[in-house]
Amino acid sequence: MGTLIQTFMICGTLLVLAFLVLLSMPKSQLRFFLLEILGWTGAALAGLYVLCPIDVIPDFIPVAGWLDDGGALIGGIAAFIAAISARSDRQRWLAEQPRQDATRALAHSKEDSEEQNR
Repeated sequence: MGTLIQTFMICGTLLVLAFLVLLSMPKSQLRFFLLEILGWTGAALAGLYVLCPIDVIPDFIPVAGWLDDGGALIGGIAAFIAAISARSDRQRWLAEQPRQDATRALAHSKEDSEEQNR
């Protein structure tokens, strides 16, 4: 039983590391997709936290109770901006893809024609 748990822990750790590597790659499709989702999720959760009557620091404590809501609001705005930025980056990257594919195809066709002429 102990070796099975160790195997799951090792596999889980390797999956998380692979996931983090893919997220850190600037042109990874996973990065474009997940950053937008994480941004919208963070903004929604921050909005729910501000509206929810249950807080980490209750609102009846005069200043501290409002500061945690203010921090959540600022975090939600930052997550919203990150989601918008990730969406525009993804759209820009998708618009560039056909041009890059066409350039690669042109380069390969020139190489093929040069090899045939030899």
